[in-house]
Amino acid sequence: MKLCLDSLTVTNTEPVDLIRAAKSAGFDLVSLWVQPPPIFPLQLVTQAKASACKDALSETGIGVGPLEVFDLTSAEAIKSYRPALELGAQLGAMTASAINVRNTDPVAVSELFAQLAELAGESAFCPSSPVTPTIR
Repeated sequence: MKLCLDSLTVTNTEPVDLIRAAKSAGFDLVSLWVQPPPIFPLQLVTQAKASACKDALSETGIGVGPLEVFDLTSAEAIKSYRPALELGAQLGAMTASAINVRNTDPVAVSELFAQLAELAGESAFCPSSPVTPTIR
């Protein structure tokens, strides 16, 4: 079993610092926020931060857990997630967290999750779905 430090555990922290904190605390993996908007702006992994993140991951031996976070709002939103998924794949991610905050149609949400899975599969990883209530 591998333990993953969730990006929301250490708030408003640069991704490289989060990776180092995961190592220091004995975790095996770290979740990374790659999809705007992040809850804490410093945590967003961008192309500009990717090289430093790759170096920190390599130096520490920490792996990338789930990418945060992909809201199942619309087909257009799913298509817009491609750059974030590709960035995550460059960092070695194998999963992406999917949430449903706004969509009240369970059939549509299932279809959007399937679209996200297909898109994620193009980068050789799959989405996961934590239990997240729908806010109406």
